[in-house]
Amino acid sequence: MTCRVLAPDIFLEAKQGSGPSDTSTADSTVPTKNFTYVGRKIKNEDELRQVRRAVKACPFHALRLRRGSKGTTVMQGDVNDAYPLPIGPHGEVFLLGYYTPKNAGASCYLIVRPKGGNVLIDAPLPDASLLERIRNLGEVSYLVFTHKDHTAFHREWFQALPGVQRVIHVDDVVQERKHFFFPYTGEVEMKIAGSKSLSLDNEGDVLLIPIPGHTPGSLAILYRNHYLFTGDSLHYSRPRGHLVSSRLHCWSDWEQQQKSLKALEEYDWLHILPGHGDPKEFENLKEGKMSLRQGLGWMEEQPRGYTSMGRFIPWLQLKTNNAGMLGKVPRWVRKGMEWVVAPVGAPGTRDRARVWEWMRYAFFAWLVLKLWLRVLA
Repeated sequence: MTCRVLAPDIFLEAKQGSGPSDTSTADSTVPTKNFTYVGRKIKNEDELRQVRRAVKACPFHALRLRRGSKGTTVMQGDVNDAYPLPIGPHGEVFLLGYYTPKNAGASCYLIVRPKGGNVLIDAPLPDASLLERIRNLGEVSYLVFTHKDHTAFHREWFQALPGVQRVIHVDDVVQERKHFFFPYTGEVEMKIAGSKSLSLDNEGDVLLIPIPGHTPGSLAILYRNHYLFTGDSLHYSRPRGHLVSSRLHCWSDWEQQQKSLKALEEYDWLHILPGHGDPKEFENLKEGKMSLRQGLGWMEEQPRGYTSMGRFIPWLQLKTNNAGMLGKVPRWVRKGMEWVVAPVGAPGTRDRARVWEWMRYAFFAWLVLKLWLRVLA
């Protein structure tokens, strides 16, 4: 997903078979078993720069860029020097880059407020040069986490930014000091409670909106009724043409997530900035609300419940890890193992569900036939 954010004209989203409403892309050449595909070749140096950032940012090292005869100057230097990248015309919101698998390759952001008290949205990989560039944009007063998946470096940023206050919803606070998946966050300074939205501070320009579902304590952050930071709860889908949420990555409650996102209709926003997936700036409020309603309709058609980490982690390792012992397993064996452990929402889920259903019918038919033959005997 990260590559689609950084090079949107080159890397395109493939529609997934994660639910009854999903269909394959119109282009039959698109590999719909994957999340992303290469739409076309690089045309100019600007696109080459974008692709270089995308290759560098991919948390699972799934991309390779071959050095060609053109663009040799573009291929030199550190692509991370471009961060923070400004978003939109106002010069107040920046993409921080420095993606890392430790926070699942999430996009992290910086809000530069006119009166000071800048805000970090989630925590990227700590880096001295990035820290210096962030400081040059003004003092950071808050580090707000959209949810617990993106807290991997909260201690490092707390130590690097004196006086910063970390903010997280209390339902996503990890109290175990040796949690299997997430770092301990019991010492975070500001713990938001309840289901009502509230201002981050007295300025009133940053609003914290609880949107449980992806995780119990997921937050959306609304800045100046324009920018809406949605974490892993909401993003734009170019193939579908509207906002969506990832059923595959719902760790808590899909139905609750639908209710939470429906409540976003009560707020004014124009620019969706997710942790994963494509961002989207709408021309007006009506267009954004219509896109959200279309997304909610799509969500209604997806399977209920949540995705088990016990299935997701093994499936992801089988799909992306080519090192060590897994790298020695024959490809056809890995594909079979992927098929067996794939969680709801994974590519090919519908096909797997049909096969399991057929196998159940076949088993019961065999059982009835066997009993009937015993009766006749």
